[in-house]
This record gives sequence, structure tokens and C-alpha cells, in this order.
Amino acid sequence: MSLQEKLGEELNRLEAAGTLTAPHQIEIDGQSYQLNCEVHAVGPLGCALSHLTARGDKLAAATVDQLRSVSESLASQLTYLLEPVATIEVDQDGCVVQMRSDPPHREQDDYVYYELLVQPERVSLRRFRKEKQQPRHPVNAHLTREVLIRLASDLVAVVG
Repeated sequence: MSLQEKLGEELNRLEAAGTLTAPHQIEIDGQSYQLNCEVHAVGPLGCALSHLTARGDKLAAATVDQLRSVSESLASQLTYLLEPVATIEVDQDGCVVQMRSDPPHREQDDYVYYELLVQPERVSLRRFRKEKQQPRHPVNAHLTREVLIRLASDLVAVVG
């Protein structure tokens, strides 16, 4: 069974179970990858996602330059998200490429944005809100099922 089918089935199962009373972890293991995400709500059209992480060995020995190349590829591929994403920072010592919405979505004085971390063995996505004179905090990303499944497939393709 493909990743898309497994994730679709899990979303169907959660929707059929009714309203989630607590966040639910979805874990899917494939031959060359592991996908983990946490959903807070699932409906017939979409879900509220707090994070999505794809792990695999494809990037295990990746250099920072290779991770930068992966992030550039992701930036051109993830055009279906609410905002375009771009590389914001490259940590040579930690071997991490940080990507964010560029530009972030602005709601009066607040900013909402995606953040992706591209690291050896994993790529992760979260959404954050930065309110004026407050530290940023994670918020749910509201995605259609189709977008979640496509995003999961794109991240798994990078690591697996």
C-alpha cells in the first residue's frame, strides 16, 4: 500500500471516529522512510496539523551544500502551500537549513508562517504565529487532505 493510501486511510479512520478529544499521532513506516504527524482535527475536507516530519536515510550523510540544494528544490516544489517558502538561514556547524514562508502571511501586526527544517535524515514542517512584542508560538496548519497527502509525499521523496 502506498504512502498516499496509508495516510488517506488513517485520516478516514480518524474522521469516522468523530471529534478528536486530544491530538493524534499518525505514524507510517515505509521501506525507506518514516512519516510522523500530529493532527488536532480531521474533517471530510481537511485537518488541523501541528507538525509533519519525514525521516529516512537518503540524507544521512548529506553535507550542508546538499541540504541547501534540497531546500531549493523544496522551495520550487511546495508552491501549493499558503505562502511560498524560501531558505532563510543555513547553519554550517549544525548542518541545518531553515526555510520559512517568504513573505509570511500578515494579519494586522501578527505574522503567520511555515517553517521547514532540512537536516540529515529528516525534514520537518510546522506553522508559527508571531504576535507583536511576543515570542513566536506554534499554531496548527489548516490543510486540505489533498494538500497534506501531497506534502507528506514530497517530504518523504526527499528523505526516502
